[in-house]
Amino acid sequence: MNKNKIKNIAGLTLIEIMIGIIITSIMMAAMYTTYSVVNKTYTQVTSRAQISRSGRDIIEMIMRDVRMAGFKYFLGINEKDHPTRSPLEFNTGKKYNEESEEYENILLEDSHDPLIIIKDELGYTASDAGTDDTDTDAKTKWNTEKDLCCDKIHIVYDDYDQHDDAQPYKRYKIT
Repeated sequence: MNKNKIKNIAGLTLIEIMIGIIITSIMMAAMYTTYSVVNKTYTQVTSRAQISRSGRDIIEMIMRDVRMAGFKYFLGINEKDHPTRSPLEFNTGKKYNEESEEYENILLEDSHDPLIIIKDELGYTASDAGTDDTDTDAKTKWNTEKDLCCDKIHIVYDDYDQHDDAQPYKRYKIT
């Protein structure tokens, strides 16, 4: 009778326990992977939101500065008979050469596009300093890898000076 009682005791075999542990491990690995992916996505979204917020703040600062710099009073009646529109031409992209009858590229320095953004250039360039490109000491000093983190922005705008009879319309370029 003792032997019969031992056979009827319910329990788990070693194989059943191992299968349960393996299934539990697979479920835990899947949950960890899901958590990692969701956490990484959340971090990316918050980083992008912060960059977007910073970009909006920068644009607001630029707009405020341009408004403050460009405040103009009403000039009244045009007694000096200046032209009502700026005679300045906008040089952009390509210009037509009448001698060769072809379009030529315009140098970036000569461009009058209202807004030019140059990627990965910060600070010094030889043309900015009025020197030639052979100034290698200055290039290595100012154009290192860490200096190529930002963009250079050229802003071109027209202005009118009623007191300058020779050239009332002027064009400025801010870099």
